[in-house]
Amino acid sequence: MSQAFIERVSLGNLYVARIDAAEDLHGAISRIADLKSERRMLILSAVGALCDVSLRNLAPGAELPIEGSHWLPLTEPGPCEVVSLSGDLFPMSGEPVLHLHASLGTSSGVVVGGHLDSATVFSSVEIFMVAIDGSWTVRKPDTQTGLAELTIATESRHGH
Repeated sequence: MSQAFIERVSLGNLYVARIDAAEDLHGAISRIADLKSERRMLILSAVGALCDVSLRNLAPGAELPIEGSHWLPLTEPGPCEVVSLSGDLFPMSGEPVLHLHASLGTSSGVVVGGHLDSATVFSSVEIFMVAIDGSWTVRKPDTQTGLAELTIATESRHGH
């Protein structure tokens, strides 16, 4: 697949939300998007604390296409301070897919980060998200990279 593209979009409604302690971070963000009927969103930033964190990063020597053995898992029991959190939400096969990356400060002051697979909110998370309007972008599996990559939906090329 591997097709670079540029799509002009507009930013829609900006949302600020508080996610409470013990909530699953990914589930809470997905519920907010669903509650507001947003299919495409940009996760701008967040502050707060997380625990039971599961991250992953590419292993040294990883090659394309990226497969399961090319990832190094990292777990952090926490609690950790959110130093940065960003990502996006786009549909894949009609279902929303949340893609998050995070940098987290541990109790010793070491910062860990990478692709955020899962996390539980420790105290609270205050998050800022914005809707993406006028987009035909979706996620589809890419045979060259081995990842679910962004691409323009086929329907957009037919005027639908």
